[in-house]
Amino acid sequence: MKHKLNMLEPAIKIFRVIFVFSVFSVILYVCRYRELAILFLGIILFLLLIIIIGVAIELKQDNYLVNRHYQLRNEAKRLGKCYECEYCGARFVEKSSFCPICGKTLKT
Repeated sequence: MKHKLNMLEPAIKIFRVIFVFSVFSVILYVCRYRELAILFLGIILFLLLIIIIGVAIELKQDNYLVNRHYQLRNEAKRLGKCYECEYCGARFVEKSSFCPICGKTLKT
């Protein structure tokens, strides 16, 4: 989970740009520069598409990380010459079916 990419932070910044472009588009449409207004509308739609793709990536990544966490829980992790309990973080030398500190059952 160290390298999780958060796509929602750039999306918030893109919403500001979309707001500015929409204001420009309305002003240009009112001033009868309809071609430029349509161009800005196309840019707005493109930015919205980028946000939708980013959120889809974010949701897929979250789902993957949660599923991976559930697969690896209850397992004593190997750290060099010792093992670490998933629940309490206690370290012990011999791998066993339960944690000697908290007593929770671990996968062997």
